Amino acid sequence: MRKSILLGACLLGGLLASAQTSVVKDVEHQLKGGTPDYAAAMKNIQPALTNPETSGIYTPWYLAGKAGFGMYDDLYKKEMVQGQISNDEKKAAGHAVMDAVGYFKKGITLPDEKGKTPNKKAKEMTKRLSEAYKDLYRSGFWLIQAQDYPGAYDAWEMYCQLPQDAQLGKDAPTADHDTIVGQTNFYQALAAFYNQKYEPAVAKVREAMKRGFSNVDLYRVGLQSASEARDTTALIEFAEAGNRDFGSQEIAFIGTLINLQLAKNEYAKCHQYVNEALEQTPADSTKFRAQLITVRGAVYDQEGNEAKALEAFNEALSLDPNYARAYLLKGNSIYQAAAKADEASSSTVLSEDVKNQFLEAAKLFERAYELAPDEMTQIPNVLYRLYYHLGQGYEADAEKWQNM
Repeated sequence: MRKSILLGACLLGGLLASAQTSVVKDVEHQLKGGTPDYAAAMKNIQPALTNPETSGIYTPWYLAGKAGFGMYDDLYKKEMVQGQISNDEKKAAGHAVMDAVGYFKKGITLPDEKGKTPNKKAKEMTKRLSEAYKDLYRSGFWLIQAQDYPGAYDAWEMYCQLPQDAQLGKDAPTADHDTIVGQTNFYQALAAFYNQKYEPAVAKVREAMKRGFSNVDLYRVGLQSASEARDTTALIEFAEAGNRDFGSQEIAFIGTLINLQLAKNEYAKCHQYVNEALEQTPADSTKFRAQLITVRGAVYDQEGNEAKALEAFNEALSLDPNYARAYLLKGNSIYQAAAKADEASSSTVLSEDVKNQFLEAAKLFERAYELAPDEMTQIPNVLYRLYYHLGQGYEADAEKWQNM
């Protein structure tokens, strides 16, 4: 009985092995037709990639790679003819070419059925891998358009690494210029950021910088990623680089540097940053100068110098009467002063001076909200509490802002 069971197992193993060999032959025939079904071939070949009888020779890997590149090529041609393909098709094409690269890289290393290496398809596979350099680059864009951020990151990573692939040797593709590769690192940083992978995003911003790529969005992504990753070293690095290259276009860079100094109560350094930036900003750049002077007001406010803070906010608003943040910070400065005076008072009734300060702050908050409601989402709640605190006579105002 035991002998027959073992014999049955051997027969079953032989049948399975024979089945996998048959799969390989079937897929070979599938790919030789005039209009091959590459997607079906890719699906059908999968068992042969894991079966011990077939996975150790190049053939199934070559067929899988051929199917993957065929899927990609068909969709690329479709886009050329129709002008566009769907996001699902972009995702399928991007993953097909990445998978095909992996299959061919594996296939090159394997012998044929007789154990001979290199196998007879090794040159063909090597040549197609070199040609895949631009395909991977394009695939990254397709995948990010399809919001497949991990896929886009990986496609561009393969693009960046392929020219240095020792397996391809002299047949490896010539790398694009550093500025193009650096820009691709920036795209990877974006993909990682969108995927909430902040540490890889920080690393790719650094790679882009090392390759000489620089634009304002690179440093914006760097700042946000470093902030999310709580990487203070990177935060300073990107803020300083952004401020150096684009300090007259983007307030966030110097704002970040100042916030880091404010956290340490280094007010003199904060004023130095603002003064240097103002010296480098043309007099006719009134909007940007207004932003810088508003930052100066915020520094004075944190120092406790209310008079200087209000002076700065007024100067900023004289340059840009529609700068919402200046209204917000001026209103907050007045509000805080009124709140302190109210708290220090022994009276249960607001003095006229304090009441007028609260009302002045309220008007400034309302103006800020009117100018930038999408940015000032905290203001309705602030105004509700302010008017509620004012009490009798302001119930309608409190209700209005409570319901905003």
